[in-house]
This record gives sequence, structure tokens and C-alpha cells, in this order.
Amino acid sequence: MNIYRKEWMVWAIIALLVLNLSTWATIYWHTRSGGVTDKQGGQSGMAENTSIRYSGRYFRDELNLDASQMSEFIAFNPLFRQNVRQINQEMARLKHQMLEELSGPECDTLKLNELSDSIGLCHALLKKETYRYYVSIKTICTPDQQQKLKLIFSDIFDLTVQPGHYGNGAGKGYGHGRRSGI
Repeated sequence: MNIYRKEWMVWAIIALLVLNLSTWATIYWHTRSGGVTDKQGGQSGMAENTSIRYSGRYFRDELNLDASQMSEFIAFNPLFRQNVRQINQEMARLKHQMLEELSGPECDTLKLNELSDSIGLCHALLKKETYRYYVSIKTICTPDQQQKLKLIFSDIFDLTVQPGHYGNGAGKGYGHGRRSGI
């Protein structure tokens, strides 16, 4: 019976070794692929994933755009992406300022109101850029492609949010709000 126990122990050690190696490989892969959280608690790969998801290749593949449609798409896509990036950077800067103000010894409510209004303006600009982008894509699409486009953008507009709930993670920590920068 002693020989069986040793054999079992060897297999248990091998299994634990494989489990540890796979755990370390997974952690390494996630840190390299950008799936780790950043210092503000957000997903560092999120903007990158959104960027990839709404890239020219994504729309070409999802909508089955032909060469002439792609050449039109390439004409307006870079400007949209640049504008959205600038708006998101400004919004991040304003949110950081707001956090700094809130974290200080005394909060200046006038400054907080001003920052809130500025963040709201950024959100409005973002929505305007998004609808212009949608319309630009829609104009190059066939009716069938327009239906697919509606499905793609339904995720951006997150039509599943119920009144009183924020984002898809309502009640699950501080993950309220938008999932992407669009």
C-alpha cells in the first residue's frame, strides 16, 4: 500500500505543478495583453479594446463593406477617432481635477459645479461626435448593412439600462457608467 501512496503523491505534486505553471502563465498573459487595472481602478485595456472594436477592420468585417465603402469610411474615420480621443482626454483631466477638489481639506462647491458642467459638456460633445459618425457610416451602407450598424451601435447607446440603474454593472461596486469612450 505504501507504493500506491507514493505514486499518488507524485501525481498530486505533478498536478499542482501544472496548476501553478498555468496560473503564472495566465497572469503573465493578462499583464502583457493589457487586461490589468490601472491606478484609477479602471480597465487599462478597455480603451484599447474599444478602439479595436470600432476600427475600420471591425466595421469592414461586421458590415461586409466593399472597397468603395471602405475608401469613404477611411475619409471620415480618423477625424472621428481623433476628436473622441481629445474629448476623452479632456474629460479624464476634468474628472481628475474634480477628485483633487473633493479630496482637499475644503471643497469649493463653485469649482465643483463648474467642473461638473464641463464634464457634462464633454459628454454632450461625445454624443454629438458619435451621432455624426453613425450618420456618416449609415450614408455609405446598404439597407441591410444599416440594420447591422444599428445593432453595433445599440451597444454604445446601451439601450438595456433601466431608470435608476447605471450601466450593466448596477449594484456591483463602482463600475457605474459607460463601458467605452464613445
